[in-house]
Amino acid sequence: MKKLTLSLILLGISICLFGCGEPDLVISEHPSKEYYLTYDGTTSENAKIFLKDESGENKKIEVEKNKFTLQMPRLTSEITYTVEAKSDKKKTETKIVVPAQKKLIDYEDLKGQFNFTSVTEDSLTISLPDSVTSDEEVISGFRISSDGDNVMAISLKFSADDTYDMSITDYTDFTYSVAAIMMSLDSANSLDKVLEALNNSIEDEKETKVTVDNVNYQFSTLSTGSATYTTLNIFRK
Repeated sequence: MKKLTLSLILLGISICLFGCGEPDLVISEHPSKEYYLTYDGTTSENAKIFLKDESGENKKIEVEKNKFTLQMPRLTSEITYTVEAKSDKKKTETKIVVPAQKKLIDYEDLKGQFNFTSVTEDSLTISLPDSVTSDEEVISGFRISSDGDNVMAISLKFSADDTYDMSITDYTDFTYSVAAIMMSLDSANSLDKVLEALNNSIEDEKETKVTVDNVNYQFSTLSTGSATYTTLNIFRK
């Protein structure tokens, strides 16, 4: 009887050591580089994930089947984030140091050339506002990530079938927006190369990428059944 009791006590201790420890927290060392810098992570079952920046702002991150994704903005200076996994009043903490990124273009230069094209070309009906915030959708399907006056990345989304007001729905507006952006980057002479990557993405419903003057143009096309969406992310190599 005493042996049985001792065994149960030892079993209880081992279960507590296994089940009552700090939650797991594993994050990819290098991010995937697109519009955002994206880190993939895993944690323990039922753990909650929180992301805190250098200002102390804390944000809860969605976890699905022990997996989560951290999307970091591109900035011109290095920044350190704190990631916390919390479970049963215990926590695991780690830090992610995101290195400084190269700016794409000054916003004034982008806006000036883009809006000039919009005025002089009837085929482009989109124009840019006087200023943008750090991560702003200027119209449906046209998003700009900025750090102060520095444009860090641009994301365009096209769908002729979109019924949710998430995309640019006119293909001419989409392609002329690409052309106006490339003109602002002094890369208009390579427009055919970028449009070829766009056509390949749409026709084969796949990811394509082309680099022009150290700028990446990354396309992806996805069909959801009711609609097909093509996304272009533009950022410095």
